[in-house]
Amino acid sequence: MEQCIVCHKPVPEYVPQYCCNGQDCLCKGLPIEPPICSDKCWDKFTSGREEKIVREENKAAHAELDRWDKFIFGREEKIEKE
Repeated sequence: MEQCIVCHKPVPEYVPQYCCNGQDCLCKGLPIEPPICSDKCWDKFTSGREEKIVREENKAAHAELDRWDKFIFGREEKIEKE
């Protein structure tokens, strides 16, 4: 029987569902949804994840902007030198 990944209580109704055998994608054979016993545990499990995702997306966006700035400014510098 699976246990809740937050509070470690048994989750008898949990039936794991998989997207593949772990060789076809990056899931590494883990279930699509983890065993969680209640909405309260779900909230604990997901708390901070949305903020982390937003921070990572912002970080990626800033990196992309920096890359474009370097490309644009590097190109302008070359044009000015010519």
